[in-house]
Amino acid sequence: MPKPPPLDPSLIENAPLSESQMATSGHDYSEILLDMVTKLQIELEETRSELERAKGSKTFAQVKTEMLKPYADAVFRFVMVYCLVVALLVLMAGYGAFTGFALPETILGIISGSTAVSVIGLIGLIGMVISGLFSASKDVGDGR
Repeated sequence: MPKPPPLDPSLIENAPLSESQMATSGHDYSEILLDMVTKLQIELEETRSELERAKGSKTFAQVKTEMLKPYADAVFRFVMVYCLVVALLVLMAGYGAFTGFALPETILGIISGSTAVSVIGLIGLIGMVISGLFSASKDVGDGR
């Protein structure tokens, strides 16, 4: 059996054009070519299976985002409920003549100030903490 030729594009240029040309050269390349095609098919299947496996697996950022989502929801709910309670207290104190609920102005100032701080903090301080926890979620959004 002759030594198989190297796998390179020049094989195509030197390939015989017909069976009669192959017969006159004295070499039987059919087994060699069949072996080359078989190897390339195996390599193609391995590459396809590796690609499918990579598509099916989740990245670290996706898993981290899924794990931290309940905490982000809890922080959001807490801030929303706190703001709603403060808004209810301010409204009740504002309509004190109808509701009979009264708070001193100092307390109202503290409550409304704390609400402003918590809302601004949601963007600022709380926002920095949450963005530190969920920094990978930005990457995940680009990968979808």
